[in-house]
Amino acid sequence: AMVAAAERSMALLAYDEATATLERALALLERHGADREREIRLWSRQVSLATVSEGFTSPRTRAAVERIRALSGQLGDAPEVVGTLWSQWAYWANRARMALARELADDLLRDGLQHEDAAAMAAGAFAVGQTAFLAGEPARAADHLERCAQLLADLPDAEVDRRGLGLLAVNGRCALAHPLWLAGRSAEADRAAYGAVDRADLDGADYPAAHTRMFLGWYHAARGDAEQALAWSADAVRRGEAGGFPLVHHLAGAFAGWARAAIGDPATGINELWAAME
Repeated sequence: AMVAAAERSMALLAYDEATATLERALALLERHGADREREIRLWSRQVSLATVSEGFTSPRTRAAVERIRALSGQLGDAPEVVGTLWSQWAYWANRARMALARELADDLLRDGLQHEDAAAMAAGAFAVGQTAFLAGEPARAADHLERCAQLLADLPDAEVDRRGLGLLAVNGRCALAHPLWLAGRSAEADRAAYGAVDRADLDGADYPAAHTRMFLGWYHAARGDAEQALAWSADAVRRGEAGGFPLVHHLAGAFAGWARAAIGDPATGINELWAAME
């Protein structure tokens, strides 16, 4: 019942309430006896909640990931474990620990292939591809991220959510745009970036709509199109503020600040950029 209440709070963007509800559920579980699978599922929901509300590199995200790893760490232990392994990769990748991120990504993809687990293969393909992108290998990144997108297209949304991969579904649809563009495949890159926004709008969920707009602002900033970068980033900032998504709010704020400075308002732009980085 508490898990259902927490999920209702998340749907209403009441993240503090959802966090408190999950913490009470974990306390009750500890008091009334260990149940490893149930505890894994509670901590997995904490990972999803903390990642959306605080970011991949927050202490709360890391603590939840480490607790699940201590409890299991094997794909077959609970449906949500694959999402936790993916979040663990994302934590270290976002902290630029590239050797560790590459190792975790390779392990996740290998485990998915070994178990013939499409969700794990999608998560592993994304992790390998995004690690390659961060390492300056756009062609390899595009190959793996295209595979991720193909796998996600065949997975029902309910299965993606059940496996704790809701954020992968959002990232997997838009992250392909950068390596495609760097690999000289501009038309495909545009389709990926704008298609992610269209899908988010079709689904009607607030976080994906904000996240994909933030990404599209970043995409235009990387291409040097300041006006489009500002339009999409400013929209993402508004949505991030309204929804309580600090990760989106601050990243989009950085791109918006650069764009304002680039189109002739450096004072406002630099202030916005610094505020986003604080």
